[in-house]
Formats: sequence, C-alpha cells, structure tokens
Amino acid sequence: MKLLLLHPLPLDGSVFSDAIRTLGDVCAAPTLYDAGDHIGAWADAALDTVGDGPIVVVGNSIGGSCAIEIARLAPTKVAALVLSGTKPGHRAEPDLRDEALGVLASEGLAAAWDRY
Repeated sequence: MKLLLLHPLPLDGSVFSDAIRTLGDVCAAPTLYDAGDHIGAWADAALDTVGDGPIVVVGNSIGGSCAIEIARLAPTKVAALVLSGTKPGHRAEPDLRDEALGVLASEGLAAAWDRY
C-alpha cells in the first residue's frame, strides 16, 4: 500500500513519526509550501511524489483539504482518505501562510508549534 501523508499549516512533512511512515509499503510525506500558492498546485505536487495508485491519503488540517483535492483530481488513484481537523474547502490566507513560513525559517518548528 502507498501512503501519502499531508501536513498541517504551519508544520511540514517531518511532523509524521517514523512509526506512522512504516504503515505503508511506500510512504511519502512531502512539504508542500514550495509547490505553489493554492491547493490545486499542492495536490498536483503531492500526487507526483507517489506515482501510480492505489494510494491512501492522510491529511491534517490544510493537508486534509489538499487530500480532498487529490481525491477530486485522481479519484481512481485514491483507495481511501483519512482526514483530521479538515474542512471541505480552503480559504487562502497568504498573510498567515507567509508569517508561519517566516517563523519556521527563522525560529524553527518548535516555535511554530507553540505559536500556531
């Protein structure tokens, strides 16, 4: 089974533990911020990390919104969705995104976790 893990804002793909990653024969946990500034671009980039299906897509928060978009874009590739803290749409908040990325870059993951 291929497992695709999608992170919440402001965290990145490293938020998923090694134990979770072993649940799939193949596992990808990409960091999506550089993939573009909208969910469609994130979904395309995430799909590129896993190749052919079937895949199980796990998404938390905005990662879940991205997972829903992946299922919309490639329904025959997605075997299952696991969603946590997810809403069906995404409201772009570029100021929050930029602030969170700045905190990650300058202060690290622990500071972003505490702040957000």
